[in-house]
Amino acid sequence: MKKILREEDIIKIIEKRLPEIIEKSPFFRLKIEEIMDKRAVTREEIKEILKELKAQREELKAQRKEIADGFRVLRDAITALGARWGIFAEEAFRESMEDILKELGFYDVKK
Repeated sequence: MKKILREEDIIKIIEKRLPEIIEKSPFFRLKIEEIMDKRAVTREEIKEILKELKAQREELKAQRKEIADGFRVLRDAITALGARWGIFAEEAFRESMEDILKELGFYDVKK
């Protein structure tokens, strides 16, 4: 009767026997290195990824400044608009009150 090995059993056998097999068979060691080279990330690739991340971080710093400057301009514009609206609203209120007071008989209305 054949015994069926589970994946966990196979992994345990490989972990236990692999160092011995690699030592006995240089060809097998080269084959494993070849497989690892195809699948693993190299140090140079990691350096390149880190370099790209650093460049992106620097770019985000410039964008943060642009966004902050944009909000500052927007805030100043809203403040100026509010100030102007307040002046116009005050003037309109004065004119309305002047008209109402004149209708009530007060002819000399001052600010």
